[in-house]
Amino acid sequence: RLFNPRRWLRHRRLKRNWDSVVPGMSVAEAEGLMGFVFHKDSENTAGRIVYSNHVPDYLPFYLVVDRTTGLIVRRHNIRVLDEPSLGA
Repeated sequence: RLFNPRRWLRHRRLKRNWDSVVPGMSVAEAEGLMGFVFHKDSENTAGRIVYSNHVPDYLPFYLVVDRTTGLIVRRHNIRVLDEPSLGA
């Protein structure tokens, strides 16, 4: 497939925004940076809640949030965002 500049720019913007999401932020802050909503997926007995968003053409974004504080404790790094180039 041919290189698609529009898709590449979207990929770079998502990666830059995702790199700005750090532990200690709220889900609302992460949503503001990413420009989309995270949905609650699950909660475990240790009080951790998993939120995700499935962006078309990319692997899902996952956040782990502490239920007590409501703050992000971890984010799942998406390997596809580290790929050097994307096809069309």
